[in-house]
Amino acid sequence: MPDTLPGRTKIREYMEEHNISLTGLSTMFGVKKQDLVDYLNGKNTSPKANATLIAIIEHFKIR
Repeated sequence: MPDTLPGRTKIREYMEEHNISLTGLSTMFGVKKQDLVDYLNGKNTSPKANATLIAIIEHFKIR
């Protein structure tokens, strides 16, 4: 699996630019807040974590 750092960084930047909270994003995608924190910090790189990151990128069309 390729490194997810660029995608994780872009998601964090997008969240900051659009005032999206971790709580709101985790609720929207049906994951626990702490799980989302782990996904965005790269602590959890499971297939579910990667699928969630990809879903967020695709949903918001983050480029």
